[in-house]
This record gives sequence, structure tokens and C-alpha cells, in this order.
Amino acid sequence: MDKLIPVVVIKELSETDKILTALKKSGINCAEITFRTACAAEAIEYACKNYPDMNVGAPNIKELEARAKDEADQRAKEIVATAIQRCAADHASEITVSVVPLPNDEMKGRI
Repeated sequence: MDKLIPVVVIKELSETDKILTALKKSGINCAEITFRTACAAEAIEYACKNYPDMNVGAPNIKELEARAKDEADQRAKEIVATAIQRCAADHASEITVSVVPLPNDEMKGRI
């Protein structure tokens, strides 16, 4: 007999009890709750707390963590680049010397 894990989409948190109870009555003690809805994380947390004898989870967590890490790394690079640009602009304006050629000594006296 093949071992199967049912994939469940929970659209509302109130569906969690109904779905997991039906699976349990059918002799299925595991479920994968997909991250296709806004309440998925909350449903997994609820299921783990209220159905400790069932194996409930989501294999996409590693993918979500990797995506979040990549986004955080990219945002961190943008923040560092912006900070460097601001410091460099301030420093460049402080050390920059402008030279203007004056046509004669009379102009030097006016300045």
C-alpha cells in the first residue's frame, strides 16, 4: 500500500476542525496544509495545538524561509548602498574644491 499525504487548502480557519476530524475518522493521521490562503499559517498552528496526534505541516516552509532570506539580503544590500551613497556625497561635497579662472587682478579684489 502506498503512503499518501493529503494536501489540504483551508480557506477559513473555521474549516480546520471539520477537515482534520474527517481525515482522522478516515484513519489518516497526517495532512499538508498549503500556503495558498491568508489563514494557512494560523491553520497549521491551530492544527498542531489542537491535533497533537496528527502530523500536520507544510513542506513549503523551507522555500518560504529561503525566499524571505533572499528578500532580506537584497533589502539589506539596498540599505547599505544608500547609506554609502549618502556618506560619499557628503564627503565629496566637503573635500571638493572649485577653481574659477579670473580674467584679471581687479576681479580678485572684488571677491
